[in-house]
Amino acid sequence: MDDVLDLVEYEGSAGKENGVDLTQGRLALPVLFALQSLGQEHAIAQALRGEITLCGEALEQAIDDLRDSGAIDRAYVHARREAYQAIFYLKGFAPSPYRSALEDLVRYVVDRPLNPAIIYKVEVYP
Repeated sequence: MDDVLDLVEYEGSAGKENGVDLTQGRLALPVLFALQSLGQEHAIAQALRGEITLCGEALEQAIDDLRDSGAIDRAYVHARREAYQAIFYLKGFAPSPYRSALEDLVRYVVDRPLNPAIIYKVEVYP
């Protein structure tokens, strides 16, 4: 979810600047998904290869392209699926306040409200 928050939250509300994963060359899941649809000649791919530096308007355009590619949606769905799989595995432990706290934490991480200015469609898994 941190990778998704890096791209959808208001500047600084996720604890870091938007797009920092891109500027630092981190292969976050949304970036990998975006590369599948944007291709190897896109500015994101070029930046990851060290051919260009993303900053200013170029960074904003790269983030917009990444958002438009559906990569954030795919990463969110993946994170949500993994989170609910973790909750499933917690069912193997006896009910307790500790297990409940872990389940609540997992749900909070994937179900908390995101930046409403970024509208995207996602398939929601219960």
